[in-house]
Amino acid sequence: MKKTVVAAIFAGLALSLSAANYLHIRTDAGWTVLDLDNVDRITFTGGNMTVTDEKGGVLGTFKQAQLQSLHSDEIAGIAETIADSGEKTFTFDAASRSVSVTADGDFTVYDTAGNVLVAIPGVKKGETIDLGALQPGVIIMTNGTHSLKALIK
Repeated sequence: MKKTVVAAIFAGLALSLSAANYLHIRTDAGWTVLDLDNVDRITFTGGNMTVTDEKGGVLGTFKQAQLQSLHSDEIAGIAETIADSGEKTFTFDAASRSVSVTADGDFTVYDTAGNVLVAIPGVKKGETIDLGALQPGVIIMTNGTHSLKALIK
């Protein structure tokens, strides 16, 4: 019986790891989103947090004193649809894959199947969100009642 339970747990973990999952890092400068499939290690040395891949390549370095929060969401599905009021609450620069937030609110990125890729609560006006780690494809970004569909290349 124990072997069956352990096998079921490992199978569940394997299935949950197959979906895209992202690490959200908030600093004084804004938000950075990293693909957890590429992250192997997070270390803290010399006042910095360094995120590396399995080959030791640096995915990001952040000053520890500027870190505000880290989180990863494994939630899925669009709970409801809201008509766009027309008031833009963020702008998206496809070339740099970054978002500039122009109004406070919760920022969310979905894939076309409605799965949540990025969920950042309480984003503040003036913050930036680096979405450079998102995998190529069509995404839908929302903040407040504003939404935008974009292609990540």
